[in-house]
Amino acid sequence: MSIKAEIYEHLLMLAPDLQDLRPGAYCRYQAEGMMDLSLDVLGVYTAGGEISITIALAHNYTHPSGDLIPDPDMEIRILPKHRLAEALSYQDIYNYRVVYEAQSGPNAREMAGQNCFLLSWLKNISAQGYRLVELRDNGE
Repeated sequence: MSIKAEIYEHLLMLAPDLQDLRPGAYCRYQAEGMMDLSLDVLGVYTAGGEISITIALAHNYTHPSGDLIPDPDMEIRILPKHRLAEALSYQDIYNYRVVYEAQSGPNAREMAGQNCFLLSWLKNISAQGYRLVELRDNGE
């Protein structure tokens, strides 16, 4: 199984109804002793008759200043028809990195690193027992 197929399967374990959520939907997950996890549906796109869904998956903590700090925050593209998902960007308190550069296209090294991290993170989320505690599907 490819890493993108594994990422897809782990996302479905976390959010089985992900394909049914509309842009603007928000899900909050909790696990005992862990930071909350949020999933936001950023967009649902159709190109060439195929649907792709872009989500943000994040752990955030509140800095004493009141600012939300990503730890981490990733954008992920999901291709339901092909049962694949891939990292698009990674952000934490120290940096922001993208896989697809506007001018030069995909960065293979960045793609491999982010997808590897994403799969590891999703496996940890699953092992930590995160469960859905809030769903707002007030999208378009």
